Amino acid sequence: MEDGLLEPSAGAPAAGPALPQHPVSEPSDRVVVERRADGRLEARARDVTLTVGRSDGSLRSVELLLTALGSCMLGTMLAYAETAGLRLDGASVELQPTLVERPERVESIVATLRIEGDLPERRVAALRRAAKHCKVHATLAHGPAVELVLDHVAPA
Repeated sequence: MEDGLLEPSAGAPAAGPALPQHPVSEPSDRVVVERRADGRLEARARDVTLTVGRSDGSLRSVELLLTALGSCMLGTMLAYAETAGLRLDGASVELQPTLVERPERVESIVATLRIEGDLPERRVAALRRAAKHCKVHATLAHGPAVELVLDHVAPA
């Protein structure tokens, strides 16, 4: 990574323990999104069901993208803090997308990480690097290949 994630520069003291290693496979190998009879969209993974879309009480697709990024960044940072024995009084991340057209998409995301606690600056910097090391951040930063397979079922 460009800022030498959790690796001290020559002669610098170590920033703390390395990030915990996560297994390559996740508990769920797929997410299914489908239209319900009432017209709403429903996403399912493992034993969790979530209503998606413009209805009350639902997150929209871009909000789900931001939620995935924010929860991954915060969770990875908190795992590092625990491993390093750092006491945080509070932590949050706020994500603000910039949307553009042609093609309609999220062009950029500003993630503002807020950390509360009495920490030396080198530990704050290590927490920032840990947050950037999450799987969703890495996926978005390196643009995954997305393949669309169409399974058309004609009426009988």
